[in-house]
Amino acid sequence: MKVVSLLLSIVFMLGQIHAQEQDLRLMLPIGHTAHISSIQLSNEQEFLLTGANDNTIKVWDGKTGTMRLNIRMKGQVGAARLSHDENWIVGAASEDSVRVFNRKTGKLRIAKKVSWGTGGAIFSGNDSSILAFGVTDAQLFDAFTGKTLLTIPARNGNLITAVFSPDEKLILTCGTHGGVELWDVQTKKIRYRLQSAMEYVHAAIFSYDGSKVAVASDTALTIWNTTTGKVHLNLKHAGDAVRMTAFSPDDKYILSGNWRNETIIWEAATGRKVRTLTHSADLIAISPDGKKVALGGGDDRGVAVFDMTTGKKITHVYPRESLSQLLFSKTGLSFVTGTVMGHLDVFDAEKGDWRLTFNGHVHANWTSRFSPDGSTLLTSPYDGSLKLWDRKKGELKKTVWNIRGGPEFSPDGTKLIASCWDSTARIIDVASGETWMTMNGHKSLMIDACFNKDGSMAITQDFDGIVQLWDLVSRKSTLRIEAGPEVRKVAFNPDGTKFYLYHYHDKFIAVRSTKNGDVLYTVPVDNCQIDQFEFTHDGKYYFTSTGCSTFVGDAVTGKILYTKSQGSAGREGRLDPSGERLLLLNSKNMELWDWQNNRLIVKEEHTGEKLEKAFYSPDGKTLVITTDDGYMQIREAGTLRLITTLEGHEGGVNTIDFFSTENLMVSCGADFTGKLWDLKTGSLVYTFFALGNEDYFTLLPSHYYRSTPMASRMLYYTSKDQDWISFEQLDLKYNRPDLVLKSAGSANKKLISTFYEAYLRRLRRQGFDSLTLQSKVAAPQFDFANGKEFISTKQYPSKVSIRIRVEDRNLPLDRFNVWVNEVPLWNNRGVSLKHLNSGTFDTIITVSLSEGYNLVEGTAMNAEGLESLRKSMVIGKVPDEQKAKARKCYFVGVAIERFADTGNNLLWSVKDIRALAGAFKEKYGSAHIVIDTLFNEKVSLAAILQLKKKLLKADINDVVVIAYSGHGLLSNDFDYYFPTWQVDFSKPEKGGIPYDSLESLVNNIPPRQKLMIIDACHSGEVDKEDMKMGEEGGIAYLPDSYQSKGEAMAPQTVFELMQEIFPDVGRNSGTTILSASRGTQTANEWDEIKHSIFTYSILELLQQQPHASVWQLKEHTYRRVMELTNGVQRPTTRQEMKNSDWMVW
Repeated sequence: MKVVSLLLSIVFMLGQIHAQEQDLRLMLPIGHTAHISSIQLSNEQEFLLTGANDNTIKVWDGKTGTMRLNIRMKGQVGAARLSHDENWIVGAASEDSVRVFNRKTGKLRIAKKVSWGTGGAIFSGNDSSILAFGVTDAQLFDAFTGKTLLTIPARNGNLITAVFSPDEKLILTCGTHGGVELWDVQTKKIRYRLQSAMEYVHAAIFSYDGSKVAVASDTALTIWNTTTGKVHLNLKHAGDAVRMTAFSPDDKYILSGNWRNETIIWEAATGRKVRTLTHSADLIAISPDGKKVALGGGDDRGVAVFDMTTGKKITHVYPRESLSQLLFSKTGLSFVTGTVMGHLDVFDAEKGDWRLTFNGHVHANWTSRFSPDGSTLLTSPYDGSLKLWDRKKGELKKTVWNIRGGPEFSPDGTKLIASCWDSTARIIDVASGETWMTMNGHKSLMIDACFNKDGSMAITQDFDGIVQLWDLVSRKSTLRIEAGPEVRKVAFNPDGTKFYLYHYHDKFIAVRSTKNGDVLYTVPVDNCQIDQFEFTHDGKYYFTSTGCSTFVGDAVTGKILYTKSQGSAGREGRLDPSGERLLLLNSKNMELWDWQNNRLIVKEEHTGEKLEKAFYSPDGKTLVITTDDGYMQIREAGTLRLITTLEGHEGGVNTIDFFSTENLMVSCGADFTGKLWDLKTGSLVYTFFALGNEDYFTLLPSHYYRSTPMASRMLYYTSKDQDWISFEQLDLKYNRPDLVLKSAGSANKKLISTFYEAYLRRLRRQGFDSLTLQSKVAAPQFDFANGKEFISTKQYPSKVSIRIRVEDRNLPLDRFNVWVNEVPLWNNRGVSLKHLNSGTFDTIITVSLSEGYNLVEGTAMNAEGLESLRKSMVIGKVPDEQKAKARKCYFVGVAIERFADTGNNLLWSVKDIRALAGAFKEKYGSAHIVIDTLFNEKVSLAAILQLKKKLLKADINDVVVIAYSGHGLLSNDFDYYFPTWQVDFSKPEKGGIPYDSLESLVNNIPPRQKLMIIDACHSGEVDKEDMKMGEEGGIAYLPDSYQSKGEAMAPQTVFELMQEIFPDVGRNSGTTILSASRGTQTANEWDEIKHSIFTYSILELLQQQPHASVWQLKEHTYRRVMELTNGVQRPTTRQEMKNSDWMVW
């Protein structure tokens, strides 16, 4: 059983949740999106600490992969390390100070400025001091006051490391070209200068006993004796640099790796070559017991695990990208990999099986833009997609793939242009999302593509400097220029008669004619990199800025008219839309100049974080200045008067766009989200981001949100003590699409009303009303009193004792319940406490554990029906190989295709079940499957109930699959029945089998992995309220203005809308029930394939995949049935697991 919560996050404070009178943090599925620079496991492996080049430090739950804490630094994180008592985190960022945070709350304790480019920091053994290093020096300082205790300068290049010896009496420092030194911590003086100069150094480490120092360089692996300061060994690889080195835990061996498929194990005492492992490595990890070594990086993207004694390869795995970090678990049974793209995974060290992932579902977003009419928002995440959003609904409308970057709308808003990963650029129809035109002729990676002002022309440019002009009327290339490989930007002037190219290497701008491509003039700049080059709206002037200097020139002749130096503190310079005023933005001030008269109009000082970028609204009235830490200053453009400051994005703002007609602004930031702002009120309208292909999340400042059901399931909450709280406990209250529509500015009152009715319908089905959810009465408090005794690195016997404590200070308790892997221990209602007539309850229960991890959850309810927040913990079970090998699948198949009323006979139902039974038998093997089938005349209620006796004898670790194929019938009261041979089709309650009777097979049986497959008409749920209104001619059909993502699959009723937009949050028997169709739809057979379509899609996956989980099965069948029926038949889920997944085969 794998507990799957593939969630990484940023944090939004929800304020006080009345149900528990405590602060909760909503965790959003946003993970690392850049090079993982640091990973560390806690001593008990309870959590994982990571740092990355996306400027964040994250704390993860070591069992579930959920994120507990997100800390944003100002710069790429070089290292993040735990204090020895694990209460504190020290982080080092390249453009920031070294900072110390509380590990549970993320609260900053101290910040210490070290040298620029801080690369690492570690606590001393008693956590009283911190050793940090940057480019120019290393510093030892007091961990509480920040007082510097010792400064060690870099020698021979930038420092690459500074570490304590194991006894902390020495500090080792090393530069990129030597300067290997040992410093005495007590005397604060250098003890040995081991090497003054050497070839490029890749790594420097102490041995575990501190008696040796090893340095891996381009020439050799050099080992010194720390007592004498003399060279002990000088070991070389044949003709290649030593990229990495590591001592075995007993210091008996030392390993060295290179990029030529060679890692050598040396005897550390003598330098004798013990053996060579045929795998390249610039990452080496040795298991704590010294028996295994994992090698990664180099010219091989994979990780190879070897037996240290024999040199035999144990396993080989291939993470998704090149590796940046590699670490064994404390037990040595698994290892963690971090990649250059920010992915984190855990693999079994023996079998190579994937165990867990810590990755998020949200990618960095570089662009957010309005369409010209303001109705659509465009975002461009760093996953190769382009997202189009309905601005007034807060809804993701379309996703277009194979997009590299630079998307922009055509002037009329009907099309988009973007560069693509396949060396083309595409023009996309906004309404359909289809490609309108593909621009070929490039052979290297596309860099840029854009429209001219009237949309009649386009220009494209690739990495090799090939530039093409396109006539969009004829859809042909009219000009091709080989401008050279250092061109990095291209754009038109306002009237389309010119375009410019930024020559990166030679640092100049070339302005060319669109008629023949001739160079009209060039604009040289100083030695700084050009940040931007733009023409004014009227085409009279251009301006360019390097940060160091800003230039204004004549756009016709190219003559530079004005130059202003800003020095090293300069950020950028830009003309306002009128071209009359020049804004100079520096890190700590801003200046507005009348450049034509060289007169300073106004200067504003800034005392906060560094100023970063400036954006003018198109009408030139509003100026937005962004800061390093993501704040946005809204200023009056003509006077620089501060109007308001918006708390924008954690870590900085990437881009801003305006829709002046309605005084709106959209921003995207380093926290990977987009935000819509109302500039008139200075308030946030909503935050939005996409997850994967079609899923999205839109959050209001009031904490209400709109999302797809799958996106909702990716959410969770954490308490101030970092307890995990699943999404469904608060989803009923905060998932409010109607409020999002209203806040987003939708004028469609009927649609808002329909969404509100769907929300109310959802509450009624869960037994709530809106007043209950708004209640400020405190709910009960549920706790696993001995929960902290269950430690993540430990495994427990098959039965454990758990102490439960419940308290309600206001009302008597009604009942409590406990689930293991989302299966109730008793039944759906749990254990009654009414007879106690008390507000307190304390007891000890015995819980049987399944193999692997067990997600244990508990909750309680008081006499008024208020439920506590669900407490959870994860308990690992001691592996039982015999039980694992004895695991069986109980397959129960029911099919009926022949009836007394022959007019209702079917063709393929029995074949469906026989094929499924055969396929499962092939997967499990004859010795590990028990098959029972009932066909045609043998199908009866008594026969079905008889099967339960066998299921009650099954083991807790067994799998149960119930499959049905045949008709599904609704009675006049809209109850659901399965027919028997002699059923009355007009009155299915006569001779039919109630749905609940079939479902009862899986209730209260030992196995916890239970799946029902229902291939029948109307097998999805129907709402009696809707159906009875239909009889009276008042069925709640949706308004015409509701537009789903495909007409054939669009919901027809309010109930179906409820099912489409909300996740199922109800707790049930722990069985996943997959249904072939909606409650109002038929399920179809297909003579061509000689199967029902739903069953056929399941058989496809059984044939294609050696293994598949419940979620994989669900996703495949839903997608395939929709494809095969063109959306006419849409499978649904009557019940499903919220946070757990398991392998069906």
